[in-house]
Order: sequence, then C-alpha cells, then structure tokens
Amino acid sequence: MFAIQVGRLGNLPHGIEILGITDYFSVGNRSLSYTSLAPRVAAFEPYREPLLNHLLHVKLRHWDQQLRELAADGLAALVPLAKERLVDEVVPLLSGLSLSSDLLVRHGAVFGLSRILRALSTKNDLKLNVVQQLMVLVPAFEKARLYRGKGAEMMRIAICSLIQSFAVLNLEITDELHSHLLKSIDDSLKHPSKDVRDTAVQALKEFSQEYNGPKFVEGIAADILKKTTQRYVEALTDDDINFRRGAAGALSVLPSTLLFPIKAKVLVALCKAATNRKSGSEKKRSPLDPSNDDAEARAAATESLAAVCCTLGLDLQKGLCREEVIDVALPALLDALCDYSVDKRGDVGSWVREAAMESFGAIGILLCNARELSQDVSLAILNGLLKQSVEKINRIRETAGKVLAKLLHHLQGFPSLPSLTLLQEIIPKESFNFWTSPAECFPKMVELLKLKEYQSSIMQGLILSVGGISDSLGQTATDSLVKFLQSSSADVSVLHSISDNLLEIFRRNPGQDRVIIPLIRTIDYLLSRGFYTSTTDGNLFCSELIPLLRQETKKCRDIQKLKLVVNVCCHLFGVPEAALVRSSSLQLLLDLLVNRYPKVRAYAAEQLYVCLITDETPDDEAESALEILQDTR
Repeated sequence: MFAIQVGRLGNLPHGIEILGITDYFSVGNRSLSYTSLAPRVAAFEPYREPLLNHLLHVKLRHWDQQLRELAADGLAALVPLAKERLVDEVVPLLSGLSLSSDLLVRHGAVFGLSRILRALSTKNDLKLNVVQQLMVLVPAFEKARLYRGKGAEMMRIAICSLIQSFAVLNLEITDELHSHLLKSIDDSLKHPSKDVRDTAVQALKEFSQEYNGPKFVEGIAADILKKTTQRYVEALTDDDINFRRGAAGALSVLPSTLLFPIKAKVLVALCKAATNRKSGSEKKRSPLDPSNDDAEARAAATESLAAVCCTLGLDLQKGLCREEVIDVALPALLDALCDYSVDKRGDVGSWVREAAMESFGAIGILLCNARELSQDVSLAILNGLLKQSVEKINRIRETAGKVLAKLLHHLQGFPSLPSLTLLQEIIPKESFNFWTSPAECFPKMVELLKLKEYQSSIMQGLILSVGGISDSLGQTATDSLVKFLQSSSADVSVLHSISDNLLEIFRRNPGQDRVIIPLIRTIDYLLSRGFYTSTTDGNLFCSELIPLLRQETKKCRDIQKLKLVVNVCCHLFGVPEAALVRSSSLQLLLDLLVNRYPKVRAYAAEQLYVCLITDETPDDEAESALEILQDTR
C-alpha cells in the first residue's frame, strides 16, 4: 500500500528512500523488519514517532508472544534515535504497566523494559526517580503473586531478563534487593521449563559477575554470595530433577571468586552428577543409580564440569591444579561417554555423550594451552571420541568429528601421538557433511583399524553401526569394514588383532544386548564372507567364540538374539579341518533345537537341515539326522 501511495501521489516524504529499504524480500523476514528495517525507517523524522507509538501501544501488547518480544527488540533498536523520549516517558510508563492485571500488557511491559535498559550505554542515562521505580518492581511483582496462574512461565522469563538488564547496566542495589533478586533467580532455576531455567542461568551469570565486587565484600549480600555456590552444590542431589538441572547450569556461569573456595566439592559433586554409574572399569560398572536417573540433569552437569574447569583455569593460586583436571574431571567425562541410557524417548544417553564430547574439546584446549596434555591423556580422549565418531547416530558422529578436528588441528602444546599425520589426513579440518554421510565417513575411518592404539575404540563403535537395525547405515558400514579386511593392507596381524578385540568386547559386556546383539550380527557378517574360517588364528577365534555364545543363550528371552546365535553356529559348523569347532557348534545347535520357544526350535531345525545338506563331508549319522529333521518339519 505504501508503494502504491508513493507511486500515485509522489509527495510522501522520503518515499523513494523508504521503498529502497523495505523491499519485498527484506520485509518477508519478520525479525529483520523489527530489529533492522524499523530503525532505518525511523531515522527519517516524520516516521519516528508514529513507529515508536505503534510498537509501544499496539505491538507490545499483541496476543502473539513472539510479536511482543520482537516489539521489545524494536524499541531497543530505537534507543540511539529517541533516547530521551524512551528514558523519560517510555521507561516510567512501562514500569507502571508491569503490574497490570492484563497478562499481555504485563508481559510486554516487563520485556520491553529489559530490552530498553540493556540498550542504554550507561546507568547515568536514567533519572533517579526512574531508577527507584525500577528497584521496587521485582519485590512488588512477587508480593502481587503474579508468577502464579496463566502466563507464569513467560513472566518468569521476562523477570529474569529484567534482572539481567539490571546487572548489565550496573544499577545500584541494596543488600535487601540483592537477596530478593537472587531468590527470584533461584525460584526460576527450579522451574520445569527449560526456557525459564536457561534464562535464569543467563541472569545469574551477569548478576554474580556484576554484584560480586568490592561493595559486597561485607554484609548480608556477601554472606549470601558465599552460600550461593554451596547451595547449588547441594542442589545437585536434590529430589527435584528440575532443580538439579538448574543448579548444574548455575554452577557453569558462576565466577571463579565464588567457585575457588570450595572447588574440590564443586568438582566432586559435578562428577557424581554427570555419571549414572559408579567409578570403575567398564566391565564392572554398576546399574543405573536411581537417585540420578535423569539424563538432562547428567548432561547439564557434564557441560558444567567443563565450564567450571575453564572458569577456574590451571592456576595453583587462583584455579585448579593439573591433577584435579586429569584425575577428577577427565575420568568422569570418559565415564559419561559410556552413558547409553534409554527410556520411552529413546537414546537419552546420547545427550550426555554429546555434552561429554563438547566438554572434551574445551578441556583439551585448556590443557593444550597450559602444555599439560600428556600422551596418555591424549590417547584416552581420542579413543573415546573415535568410538563415538563411527557410531550409528549422525548427530553424535558429527559432534565427535568436530571435536576431533579441533583437537587434532590445534597443535600448540599437543604432544606427539602415534600416527598423528595419518589421523590429520583422515579427519578433515572442515567437516561439512563428512560425518553425517556414512558413504564418506566409514570408508575413511575404517583405515584407522590398522593402528593398534585406536583399533579397539574404532571396533567398539563400528559394531554398533554394522550390527544396527538401520539398513542403509549398516550396509555402508559393513561394506567399508569388509573392503578394508579384503584389502592388501589388512594383513594377518590386523585380522588377528581385530578378532581379539571382538572377543574382548564380548567378554566385557556379558548380557548387555545393546552391545551383544550388534556384535553377534557383525560376527555373522564376517563369517558369511569367509573371514576366520580357514586359518589357524581363525580356528582359535571360533573355538573361543562358542563358549561366549553358549553363555549368552542361557535364560535368554530374545528370540532375535537366539536366531543370530543359530546363524553364527551354522557358519562355525562349516569350518573345515576344525573338528573341535564343528562339534562344539553342533552341540550348541542341538541345544537350541530344544529351546522353549517354538520359533527358535523351528529356525534352528531349518538352518541345521541346510547345513547338513551342504556339508562336504557327509556320513551315515548326518544322513540319519537329515531324515529326522525332514520328518519333524
């Protein structure tokens, strides 16, 4: 409409210039229109007041929450053009409307205040009476109980944003108000909504940094600040899972002056909250701790652990020592990488693993810069990341790849690692779609199987992709592994070490179907392609495999797992010149013929019948067995 008026009338002030600014494609982006185009239009004097009034009286009380927030951002963008009116008229007006009984007006007013205050360059722009009006706003809001009922969530976000603006602008507050504001932040940290907790964490970050200065060294505020960290540490074991999540986030943003006095307690508490298992070797891990069964809380604690380490830094006088990071924090992060918890939402443990990998990136750079990253620690971190880089979830592979690239190409202080040049060649510095594309990722990553230092971790992650339920991913991973084993670089020693790793994974994860089922499926694929069926090492691998398979069939109720065992036994029965392997696999097949599940018995009989028919060394007993199987089908 404006373009039509400019074209027909031709006497609208600055019409051509405004049309050049607000073209068809620019105004299609709503956020850009409010925060960028509106200030450029308001630069023309005739349009400034109408635009400001429209944002203030119409859009700031719109029924759409996002529009109200955009209107607040638009008002903040107008501060350089209309500072006097905004400070002298709009801020007092919004302060009065902040206690309105109308939710839309109330929310728009508080949010508008927070954005305008943050846009001011200094607190001296505000008059004394305006500051006094702002200072009583949060206590009055709590006294009126406006956090309750409809719209409580959005109002908590708005109030936390307002408190953050107080701190950014460095407004003078009393000890009593200090307590009120901190209590309001604490209450929001317990809220079930993640958006509320995240906003409270950001408010606490600015609040604790700004109001932790010389003025608050003594008095009520000082006492509260000293107890703040301890309160959040204790909240990590609170029965309220929302408070645990919020407390972990709060610890991640506190300044070093609050963390340092009880740094040991903070680290231990975060390490305990970051893992769902007791410390110890992977094969002796305890079951999920019922008191810490929330994946989101563990992920928040994992992120906070790295943030605390980076905040304190490696400084014997004001921060952490090397042993506290390497002996306390890193083992907890390595343990978090083994979190594969599952609930009705799926693999929720992936949130914890992703947070642990990102934490490795932060702590790895911290140790690199301090020249404290030893070869043993580097190998532990890289092996943990390499395992995740070949697993089945695209998002996890991408996160692992980005962290690997950051560490491998951040060479200052990085120790000499085995085959570092090959690692840098295989893992790209700029990933693009490398990690999310199995056809690009797996053919390159399997090349690391030739390196003994990384072979075990690569195999642990690879079997979950090869033996997973995804057809496309599993086929790509299988083809990459088979092609590597068939290549000239895959010599006998590599095949032998891979078989040892497969058996070791079997022994370390007894009864864990998450690992055992993909592992058996991977072994089935390898045996079906002729690996480990014609060499002395292969016969040794097969003879050690059968007792492990037998152990997995005991009291097993998973029919799919039992069928996979049948397939592997059939391959083992066909191993030539290995009488012990043939007899042991046949005995296990016979045991499955009398399994309690009809489907398993029928499948075992069918597969055994096929094995006997195709057996190149038949005898009279085999002929009799064929007749029996044929009669009972």
